[in-house]
Amino acid sequence: MTLNEATPADHEVTLADRCAHWASVDPQAPCLSSGETTRTRAEVMDRGRRLAAGLRSSGRGPGSRIVYVGRNSAA
Repeated sequence: MTLNEATPADHEVTLADRCAHWASVDPQAPCLSSGETTRTRAEVMDRGRRLAAGLRSSGRGPGSRIVYVGRNSAA
């Protein structure tokens, strides 16, 4: 199977689904490191959920476009 021959079920799995899965499988595993700071899968998932809730409360939702301008870091 090539990448272009993905099954319909493959298209239904989102990045959020994959992150939630791995956060539930091993929540304390390292997920993101920057300098001396390391975030676990559970911490990254929690921050993502809080960010999504904030975006929803400000009127954004699926299909909305947002931009983040900043440095890559664990912060």
